[in-house]
Amino acid sequence: MTKELPGILNWALEGLNRLREQEFRLTTSDRVDELLNQYKQEQNPLIYFVQAYISVGDDSERLSRDEIRTVIETWSRRNGYDEITKMSGQRLWSLFRSVLTEMEIPVFTQDSNGKRYFRRIKWKIKPPTAITLNR
Repeated sequence: MTKELPGILNWALEGLNRLREQEFRLTTSDRVDELLNQYKQEQNPLIYFVQAYISVGDDSERLSRDEIRTVIETWSRRNGYDEITKMSGQRLWSLFRSVLTEMEIPVFTQDSNGKRYFRRIKWKIKPPTAITLNR
């Protein structure tokens, strides 16, 4: 191994030079990004939900937290994510907000007539529930 030390040092110095040229930003690969996204989705299934059902709406659109929770619980049961149905409201809304933020969906909330709403979001497709949803 002693004979290989100069080669190892040269290899390390090449890597250092590359890092300096890139202002110490590591390169990424599509495969690593894909695996990272898959890992995030496995750790937080709400990512799947938001990707499938939520999109940015205009200023007049809003969804109530009650409505969203009902749909999330129905979706979770149908897809085997029972842990979501057992979450406290505080934990659920914290995760929901973080998913919206990560997906670059602006988070605006509103209280009106004793109900809480997320403003400027809408259903991308009809939500998975047989319950009639009131807005």
